Amino acid sequence: MDKLWWGVMMMLFDVRIFRFDILPDIVGIILIYIAVTELEGYNEDFKNAKSLSVIVGILILLRFIFRSSLLFLTIEVIVTIPMIYFIFNGVSNLVLRVGYDNISEKLLNYFRIYVVLIICMLTLRLFRSGVILVMAELGINIVAILVCVTFYKAKELVK
Repeated sequence: MDKLWWGVMMMLFDVRIFRFDILPDIVGIILIYIAVTELEGYNEDFKNAKSLSVIVGILILLRFIFRSSLLFLTIEVIVTIPMIYFIFNGVSNLVLRVGYDNISEKLLNYFRIYVVLIICMLTLRLFRSGVILVMAELGINIVAILVCVTFYKAKELVK
């Protein structure tokens, strides 16, 4: 479960120092793939996430090859959203098994907010709306922090 948490965190955050991504998505997706492979016996959501993680990995490589094309980024996000959903739903089901309804509910609610903000960000990038785009990215990072903290609590409960 630790690999899954680190992988999701690397996928949700884009931390750059002098244009160098210190949490590369490709490492995150590899960790996710390894983790969901280990967890796929628990429920169908992890199997679905595993299949999508392969596609996301290919898209990450294509985006790297084609220098962060907006087209590949958009396709990658469209495939990443259901992958993350399956991961969070799988984790949510594991947390429900040990009786923590509130953690499960928070995780899925934060995910919904995250998806709305991602869609807003992609739309704003198309229209090149600077200030609003920065605000959307800030909102995404705040929600991503809430998601990661809640996910961390969940993973600790199901160890």
